[in-house]
Amino acid sequence: MESLRSKFFNGHESSGKKASWVQWKKALAPKDNGGLGIFSLYALNRGLIFKWVWRFLAHEPTLWSRVIKAIHGANGKIDEISGKGANSCWINIIKEVRRLEEKGINLLLFMKKKLGNGLSTLFWDDVWCDGGKLKNRFPRAYALENSKQITVGQKLAHPSLYHSFRRHPRGGLELTQVEELAKVINPVVLTQSPDSWSWTLNNSGGYTVASSRNMIDSRLLPKGDLKTRWIRYVPNKVNTFAWKVMTNSLPTRFNISRRGIDIESLSCVNCDVGIETNDHLFFACNTAKKISKLINRWWDVPFMDINSYGEWRSWIDNVKLPKKNKSMFQGIYFVMWWLLWNFRNKKMFEAKPKSKETFFDEIICSSYYWCRYRCNTLFSWDDWYKNPSLISL
Repeated sequence: MESLRSKFFNGHESSGKKASWVQWKKALAPKDNGGLGIFSLYALNRGLIFKWVWRFLAHEPTLWSRVIKAIHGANGKIDEISGKGANSCWINIIKEVRRLEEKGINLLLFMKKKLGNGLSTLFWDDVWCDGGKLKNRFPRAYALENSKQITVGQKLAHPSLYHSFRRHPRGGLELTQVEELAKVINPVVLTQSPDSWSWTLNNSGGYTVASSRNMIDSRLLPKGDLKTRWIRYVPNKVNTFAWKVMTNSLPTRFNISRRGIDIESLSCVNCDVGIETNDHLFFACNTAKKISKLINRWWDVPFMDINSYGEWRSWIDNVKLPKKNKSMFQGIYFVMWWLLWNFRNKKMFEAKPKSKETFFDEIICSSYYWCRYRCNTLFSWDDWYKNPSLISL
């Protein structure tokens, strides 16, 4: 299914063998990691699977949860099942959770007991405070415990931690851990309400597939050096194209030659001077620089000589404009790149390409219609044409 989605994204037939210029894992990655935030089906599947574990633990009174406990025990063998052994619907769910844990993602760690009266929360085995299970944090103190399955409510019902210990701590590391444990539980205040489960990846405390899916993708998918810029004032196709510019995922002549494909020339189609790389075509080319100067003059922004995407990101971050106007200004550059690529393709493959003299006018017209209908503020063509940086958004 991921292969089908990848081919659809690249505009390929399902049975075709065309070259793909976008690494699919990069496109799946979250925008904060330099991807498009499409999310992987693997993460979605595991998020849906873990929802059953959440329901088992968080909805104990349900008939389904009681049946699982009757078959597999009070804890459903969540901590006992390995990757091998007999299969059943529930066992397969737990095995998938274990396989995910082998990849460094333990979703159970993001489930935390929210204390009420403390009567259904195990003091040592449940995660009910920061730092994980107390038996793992304080193993020497746990070794002194007589009642390993004691609840938080039962433990805190007594003024002393020692009431359920088999003896008093003798000093050294043993005493140190007991004293640290006391500092952890001293601030705890119990109430009359029953205990409940909380999901720490969500502010509401309830489990969502989206939160686990995002976390899995952020751990397993590649991370880029730059975050993806997504401008709401321009269409998704233009935003996606700008992402391809950022990741150097376009079939420029230089990229084509790197694939081992013979082409007549590596020269830039628009200027016939430099080699047609990603950075040259959209930033260093004379055509791109002339259009950039016109855009900056139109927006009343000082021009800066830029030769790469990285330089452009550093420059655009320092441009002084109101936040929303600055976002729209970035969108104008996205539109310029989009039209510059179309102009390049028409010059290569059509007998009568468009004239360079009308290129800037096309940027103004296309960006006006795209931006005007994607913002909440109405503005006229005259306002847009004269000085868009003064439009109140």
